[in-house]
Amino acid sequence: MVAITWLSLGVVYAVYSVLSHRNENRSLLVLGQTAAEAEIVYLRQGASGLPDLVDRTSKAHQIQWCAITDAKNQIIAHTDPGKVGLEQEPPIGEQLRWGAVTATKSQTADAQTVLNMHVPLEVQGETFGTLWMATPGPDFWSTAKAAAEVAPPAILVPLAMIAAGAFVIRRMTGPLEQVDRQLREASVSNTGTLPPLTKLPASCSISVGWNRIVDALQHQQPDHPKQSIAERVANAIQGRKQRDSLQVLDHMVEGFAYTDAEGSIQFANRALDALLGTTSSTDSPTGCPIRDYLAGHIDNVDELGKLLDVSPERSARAEFTRTSGQRQRVLRVERQPVKEGSDGHLWSIRDVTQQKLAEEMRGQFIDSATHELRTPLANIKAYSETLALMEDVDIEQQKEFCNTINSEATRLARFVDDLLSVSSMEVGSLSINRQNVHLERLFEEVVEKVRPLTSSKSQELGVDLPEKLGEAHLDKDKVATMLVNLLGNASKYTPEGGRVGLIVNKADNHLTVSVEDTGVGIPTSELPHVFEKFFRSKDPRVQKETGTGLGLALANEIVRLHGGEITVKSAVDVGSTFTVSLPLYQEARL
Repeated sequence: MVAITWLSLGVVYAVYSVLSHRNENRSLLVLGQTAAEAEIVYLRQGASGLPDLVDRTSKAHQIQWCAITDAKNQIIAHTDPGKVGLEQEPPIGEQLRWGAVTATKSQTADAQTVLNMHVPLEVQGETFGTLWMATPGPDFWSTAKAAAEVAPPAILVPLAMIAAGAFVIRRMTGPLEQVDRQLREASVSNTGTLPPLTKLPASCSISVGWNRIVDALQHQQPDHPKQSIAERVANAIQGRKQRDSLQVLDHMVEGFAYTDAEGSIQFANRALDALLGTTSSTDSPTGCPIRDYLAGHIDNVDELGKLLDVSPERSARAEFTRTSGQRQRVLRVERQPVKEGSDGHLWSIRDVTQQKLAEEMRGQFIDSATHELRTPLANIKAYSETLALMEDVDIEQQKEFCNTINSEATRLARFVDDLLSVSSMEVGSLSINRQNVHLERLFEEVVEKVRPLTSSKSQELGVDLPEKLGEAHLDKDKVATMLVNLLGNASKYTPEGGRVGLIVNKADNHLTVSVEDTGVGIPTSELPHVFEKFFRSKDPRVQKETGTGLGLALANEIVRLHGGEITVKSAVDVGSTFTVSLPLYQEARL
């Protein structure tokens, strides 16, 4: 009865802990999504759009209250409009922290736990306010209800496990007694020889392990016949441990090798052979000097000398390239001295090719983003200063300057919108706002946005639309952004005098849009990566054009949220075709 009582209390406590943990995770998720959306709303609409955000958040989630304060801790938006303009008082209670999020657990008058959380809001590196949110914790009745649902299995299962454990223990005591008896006989032996040890019936893991030790002792041929029984038993057990350790190393994905004081390889796992391409038994590294072995399988042999010249007492690291077929890999080699009773070294080899590619793509994105931000700002500044300094400005010239400033500002705003959309993708808060959209008007607006780009390069812009397109339930702004990105890329990477085409078909419940060009094309090896963030082709003709590698990633996410699909077919020096299939009426994917 006492055991059942303790199990019942344990179930209630466990259920309360689980419910509290779920509440914390849900609150952190809602706080993170709301903070990201608040930063976007503030950047686009200013503080005027924040009250509506707070109201929507409070209605959509189980929140006691939600508020946003400015940099001076004055409430600018609150679930209770009567508190706007007041100073936000910090909650009192146990404080917790998750990164930039600060949480306080407090108790209400009716002893209910409330989780108060707040996180700073930043735009362009500057803090403009703080998001506050309070969510109620699990109360007594919700905890009791949840505990009642799981109580029967939670109590019966441990009782059954206790009974099973008692049975297993009873089974184990028999072999343990026999092992103990034989070890006692061996320990009191003064003859220097091992008394006969007998195997046990293989009824459990203890008897199986004992039988392995007996086999090892019976087949052991000691170099020292006068070795004591204790030493022979210890050596047998140590040999078993070493074999287990070697098996673990042999199954790791990183390459490992052990060299002695002279630099000869004493052990190498299978991953080392795979990374260096030594799969045949005749090319086994065992017994080979590490210098010769590595030199025969890497490209930049000069770097190997620098690695080996480092003092043997110190750790060393270097990166090498290895060409396999048409692919070049980057291998990171590390050497660590073994300091416990040995002058040898442990070597590890890791393939860091993907890591290097990711770093390269990030660097290209930073360079492109810098250009995309600096160029429009420089043009806006130059034309603005010209207008300010010129005394007599022709009206037509004035219009030309203003149009240029407007065009550059639009370009800058489009780039900032892409960055904000990608940021929303990262936190999972990018969503779509479906509405009835007149498709013919949508495509006309998209074509008009792209036509100046194709005209500047003397390209033919072909548009093929059905006679009756009707309406569709889509997010007009995001679909337009996706189509402008596809058509803009087609024009950007198509030489002057080429052709860019927009072909639209409507069948059943699907809208199919194809964007084709006669541009530089995409190599087959790069096609699987075109929709990855920051990815740009290594083709010099692509690299010379400015770009961030965000457009296709954003387009792919917009299509996914609409429940559609985007595919690409391309051939180098022939052109590319991107095909988008969207359902006309379907709920958005989460």
